[in-house]
Amino acid sequence: MHKLFCAIVVLFILNAPKGSAQTDGNNCKFVLKGNIRDIHSSEELEYASIYIQEIKRGAVCDSKGFFMIENLCSGNFTLNISHIGCQNIVREIFLSSDTSLSIQMDHKEAQLEEVEVTDKINYELAQINKTEMNAMEMQELQGLPLGEMLKTMAGVYTINTGA
Repeated sequence: MHKLFCAIVVLFILNAPKGSAQTDGNNCKFVLKGNIRDIHSSEELEYASIYIQEIKRGAVCDSKGFFMIENLCSGNFTLNISHIGCQNIVREIFLSSDTSLSIQMDHKEAQLEEVEVTDKINYELAQINKTEMNAMEMQELQGLPLGEMLKTMAGVYTINTGA
């Protein structure tokens, strides 16, 4: 008897209204769509996002700034609209039919303070390789062009151009 009572209670709990605007299956046929543009240039803002807080659903705009969220119920919703470089927008709407929005966002340019880049070389750790050619070596290579003489030194590379 106790198990039957528990099973009935669980069924009532599972079938009880959830208190959300998305619980009435008969009215969950609405579409929220629209486009998001820059307020100054009217350029479509691709990859802007629109998120409905109450139902934890959202969409990302396509390359034309268009978004669409389907199968929404009627009710009050809070929209969070965001795009990189723009101030986020929070907008309250009441949805009772298919709705189309035109949203304009303002890009904020970031002004950086002056930046100074400095460096300090530790000359004690700096290693400079030096290769010398003495008089005897130059005597052996006498008659060769300078480029050919340099090719004989370790670590020296030359590029030949022309004829």
